[in-house]
Amino acid sequence: GTRASRNTVHLTNILMVFCFWGECLRKEGVPMRVATVESSTLTTVAYDETSELLQLGFCSGAVYEYSGVPAAVHRALLAAPSKGRYFNDVIRGRFPFRRLRAVDVVPQHAEVAARCGR
Repeated sequence: GTRASRNTVHLTNILMVFCFWGECLRKEGVPMRVATVESSTLTTVAYDETSELLQLGFCSGAVYEYSGVPAAVHRALLAAPSKGRYFNDVIRGRFPFRRLRAVDVVPQHAEVAARCGR
């Protein structure tokens, strides 16, 4: 497959990134748009505009799902010069969330882990 844009990941990569934690992005099999981000806090940002679900992968390996997140917040997060600061200022504590189960956490790929040190 081809990539729709620089910030969109092909479905096979979505499964590789998120199914390691025991849950896939969408039970219905419809992919979320996933972006790998340059951040010392976040590794990935996934969003489903229809259900307003935002999933964030953190450098710690944790993956959280936030509900009721408007598309404008998702777009602003991707555009923010500091993803961690935007998360703390706009998302954290302001939307209902749940931590996705970490059944069999697989170590992050070196490329993603290296970004977390920046």
